[in-house]
Amino acid sequence: MERIKLAEKLLKYMVAEKKAKDRECFKVEELKSLFLNHDFAHIGNALSLLKNDGFILLQTANSDPSTAVLRSAAIRHIEEDSVIEKGYS
Repeated sequence: MERIKLAEKLLKYMVAEKKAKDRECFKVEELKSLFLNHDFAHIGNALSLLKNDGFILLQTANSDPSTAVLRSAAIRHIEEDSVIEKGYS
């Protein structure tokens, strides 16, 4: 369950950055620095979950995740969740 919560937090951060700064690429080191209470393995596992769900592309270096690239499905997912939370249909 913790991996899912971390994945959702990572996704929300990346979507917010996309909207605010038009960024699509995020270094794993940057994401790790934002979530200091999680080690590299937890971040990597959460990113793999997002990749498997089609929200990001995940580039690797030496078999380790290095860069997450946001996909448009991620933005739709976060926006749909926001609408549901506000009670709109």
